[in-house]
Amino acid sequence: MKALRLQYSILVPIASVIVWGVLILIPALILFDRLHYSSPGAESIRIPIGSFTMIIPQSYSLSGSFDLIASVRAHLIDGINLPGFILNSLVSLFLFGSAHSAPATMMSEMFRVITTPILCLPAWWFVGCGCEGILGPRKVRWPMLVSGVVLCVFFLVLALGFTFGESPQERTEMMVPIWSFFFWAAAFAIPSIAWCFQRKSAS
Repeated sequence: MKALRLQYSILVPIASVIVWGVLILIPALILFDRLHYSSPGAESIRIPIGSFTMIIPQSYSLSGSFDLIASVRAHLIDGINLPGFILNSLVSLFLFGSAHSAPATMMSEMFRVITTPILCLPAWWFVGCGCEGILGPRKVRWPMLVSGVVLCVFFLVLALGFTFGESPQERTEMMVPIWSFFFWAAAFAIPSIAWCFQRKSAS
């Protein structure tokens, strides 16, 4: 019987979706459940946020729960899915005239939390293909190798530029965390590492 081979090009994107579910979907549903049953029969719900209290209609409790979680976690989601965040900014710039805009019926954080992970799936697939080159039978070809090197250098240059070219205050005000640039530089280096392993094993 043929041994079962793990297809990391599929597993890695699936893992990214699971992370999104853990960070966004599950907390939003838990919050909705608490809000929905904390004020049964009431027309509005009060949500304490630090020293403020947000009042939302009962009918808005589900979408409000997602908006609230998105406003808290958007920064993290953007960092985890940095290539998708860049693509999302370009799409928003083309469609809405601003890199940080969203449809009128949706909060910008909620829009990013939905679209950024979707747009990042090809990048996760690429990383998974690199993992297959190290842990599986996939042979790293020149197009994948060159693409990985270019993307790795691109994100590494951005990471170093933001690290040493921005003040601490400017870094805290960035839309995405600094570590995400280093993370994706390392992730895009995986095909190159796989290629080196394959060259070494072939010699």
